[in-house]
Amino acid sequence: MSKEIFEVKIEGLSNQGHGFGKIAHTGQKVSIAGTWPGEVVLATLPENESARRGPFQKLNLKEIVLPSTHRLTRPCPHSGLGFDQCSGCPWSFIQYQEQVQQKKQKFLYALQRQGLTQLGPIIGDVMTFPPLHENSPSGIRTRGQFKTDGRKVGYLHEGTQHIVDIQDCMVLNEKARTLYKQFRQTFPRDDWKPGEGFHYNFFEIDDELNSANDIQMNRRRPFKQAMNEANFFMQQWITKKAQSWSSGVAVDFYAGSGNLTFPMASNPLLQIYGVEISRAAEVEFNFKLKSYENKIDKVKNPVHWQGADLNSGPSIKKLSEDIGQVDYALFDPPRTGLTKKKTLFKQFNRIKEILYVGCEKETAISDWRFFLSQGYQISELKLVDQFPHTPHLEMLAHFRKMN
Repeated sequence: MSKEIFEVKIEGLSNQGHGFGKIAHTGQKVSIAGTWPGEVVLATLPENESARRGPFQKLNLKEIVLPSTHRLTRPCPHSGLGFDQCSGCPWSFIQYQEQVQQKKQKFLYALQRQGLTQLGPIIGDVMTFPPLHENSPSGIRTRGQFKTDGRKVGYLHEGTQHIVDIQDCMVLNEKARTLYKQFRQTFPRDDWKPGEGFHYNFFEIDDELNSANDIQMNRRRPFKQAMNEANFFMQQWITKKAQSWSSGVAVDFYAGSGNLTFPMASNPLLQIYGVEISRAAEVEFNFKLKSYENKIDKVKNPVHWQGADLNSGPSIKKLSEDIGQVDYALFDPPRTGLTKKKTLFKQFNRIKEILYVGCEKETAISDWRFFLSQGYQISELKLVDQFPHTPHLEMLAHFRKMN
């Protein structure tokens, strides 16, 4: 028996980056991966799902009736919507500049939804990087996390435990891509089969690894930014801000391995702390610290590591006892945002300026609303496209305490 086919006009993009619209003859709200605003498509229900289940039903794309003028052929042979195709780089079928415009529009809509439309006028164009004007995702990512069952190696198909076998990942930069291909050639291998009850093991490819021999099973590497060009831009932005600060204590509250902490050390008047809970990050942080100490003339130990769990109220209180009051704060939190922001600002209640770096717009905007409620005023807001060919953006915001 053939599946029922629905005609849908795509009206916008969901937070997951899927096109959404309404079934023409019922008005049912639906989302369809691999579609773009303005397109008219035919779609079918996934297996064993009702068309009227929930307010926003997922459908599978069957045919494009009216394509977007921005639509392209996907450049990666692994990319697609099929069960054995990679669902990474989900927007690679659309011209890059159109992706950027949609990202900005989605961000402005998120501001409107959370009642911060007053921030819209201070946003300029989205910061992009020259190689990406070519509409290809090739060579832009510094790292990737892959899954393997000992036989197949690749990414998980979206929303499933199914490993899509990937021979080559063109989104990785040259070094990371070479490491992946070298390591991929060692499979299949029994020592990477998952244990009983597990679907897979994982490993992380990183352009800071020396060789494929350094790849470890089920070991997360310290956090780092996804694109070197975007990371350099963010470091320069933080350096410029820090150089304008007078003497005082500056703290990077989610320091990782110090990627955004050390740029603040360009100001010798600051006493700087990097706060993080990860012990692996501490090792790499201290390794990088020695390099910075050698570069910064006449400054002894300009940056200090401090271990703390910023999701724990008692740990935050202990942190305030250890380092005292803070004058300047840098926040680059995980996608969950500042989960203990009330506790943080109760313990550190003299912060003059805040630099905020985030990649999840809903939680970032929620954190910004809190800053505004505490008497801060936003002075700068930048959008950086660190995640081309996906729905995600990096956001940089600068807040100052009002007198």
